Amino acid sequence: MIVACKDGSGKVIGFAELDGNPVPFSMIATTDETVAPRPYMCNVVVDKKWRRKGIANTLIRECERVAAVEWNQECIHLKVAGANTAAIDLYKCLGYGEQSSHMDVNRGETVLLFRKDLTPGKIEDIREECEIALDDNYPKRLLI
Repeated sequence: MIVACKDGSGKVIGFAELDGNPVPFSMIATTDETVAPRPYMCNVVVDKKWRRKGIANTLIRECERVAAVEWNQECIHLKVAGANTAAIDLYKCLGYGEQSSHMDVNRGETVLLFRKDLTPGKIEDIREECEIALDDNYPKRLLI
């Protein structure tokens, strides 16, 4: 988990989860569309008072950096509700492309699977660019 905190106060203003665990062997050959490929970014959330300030962008880019640089992965995946147009626009703006969609019968909504190819040498170190600090605690905290 990567947590964005207000520098100084430590107040959590957003977070994102990144799952790099392999898909369980029993699910590799499954046709279950609810199984997300890995690495998988999910639950990107920003406090309402802090939205439209680049926090989600920063969290997403840190997830990409971890996947590419620390885990040596070539791509990253995420799922998003088809009705969440704000998130879809953000992901597309950041270079994510839609891979597939399916109907989540439990939630009664369309879910889109997005993917972005990562090139480790081209992933910027957002900590320098955005003038943020990253501490060594777990979960990782971006101090904004």
